Amino acid sequence: MRAHHSLANYDTTQAVRIEGTVVEFHRINPHSFIFLEQKTADGSIRRWAVEGPSGFQLNRKAFPKDGLKLGDIVEVCG
Repeated sequence: MRAHHSLANYDTTQAVRIEGTVVEFHRINPHSFIFLEQKTADGSIRRWAVEGPSGFQLNRKAFPKDGLKLGDIVEVCG
């Protein structure tokens, strides 16, 4: 039984891919957050907040504390 979080609010049938520039990274518990800015086709900027694993989980996987830096370009899928 999955009781931690419900996926009821999300469309789990389609993946969403976002490529953008890291403008903030919060390595915190219970979930880390990456804030990205994505340039759209019309040249405007769209800001995204991406929830990730906890700081504890990132430490266990040996993800470096400077693994994401401001200005890095990343692609996320969820």
